[in-house]
Amino acid sequence: MGCCFSHEDKPEKTPIIDTRPADSQQCVRQRKVVLLGYAAVGKTAISQQFVEEKFPVTYYSTVDQTLVKRLKVRGEEFHLSVLDTAAQDECSLFQPQYSIGTQGYILVYSIAERRSFEICKTVYDRLHCEVVDAAVVLVGNKIDLEKQRQVPTEEAQALAQSWGCPFVEVSAKKKDSVNRIFTMLVDEILTREEGSARVRGSWFNKTPR
Repeated sequence: MGCCFSHEDKPEKTPIIDTRPADSQQCVRQRKVVLLGYAAVGKTAISQQFVEEKFPVTYYSTVDQTLVKRLKVRGEEFHLSVLDTAAQDECSLFQPQYSIGTQGYILVYSIAERRSFEICKTVYDRLHCEVVDAAVVLVGNKIDLEKQRQVPTEEAQALAQSWGCPFVEVSAKKKDSVNRIFTMLVDEILTREEGSARVRGSWFNKTPR
C-alpha cells in the first residue's frame, strides 16, 4: 500500500554556487551526504543552518534539494553536497538518488516526538538493505524542547551503539551544534574509507604474483 503526501508550495531557492577560482578547488575533496527522517523533525533547518548559517522561521514540507558547503575536517577541506530529503515514514521507499554517489547519512528525529525516533529505526533498516556499511550519524534534534522530551538520551545512545555509529543531540537553532553533526559524519566517512583501504591493501599483498 502506498502513502500519499500533500506538500505546500515552497519558494524556489537560489542555488549556492562555489565562486572560488578553479585553482583553489583542486585540492578540495568531494563528499555527498543525505539527511533522512520523519516530517518536521528539522532536517531542512539543520541543512540551512549548516550551509546558510540561519534558522528558517517558517516551516515548509520539503521537496528533495541539494545545498553545498565547504568544511575542514582533520586539516583537509571538503566540498559537501548535502541532500535534504522529503519526509520518510513507515511506508516510504528508499529512493535510488539517496545512494548514488553518497558517502554518509544523517538520520534525524525529534526528541519531542516518539514516532520520529521509531521511524529512524525503519529508515535505518531500509538504508542497510540498499547500502552496506554506510557511514551514519544519529541525530536527536530540538533539545530546546527539553520539557516536551519523549525520547530519553540513554535510549538513543544505546540504539546508536547497536548500529555502531556516532550519536549527538542538537538544536538546529545553534550553529555550533549543527556544524558538529557534519564534522562527525565526515570523520566517520574517512574512518570507514581508511578501513576499506586497509582491507584492500591486505588482500593485494596476499595475492600470489
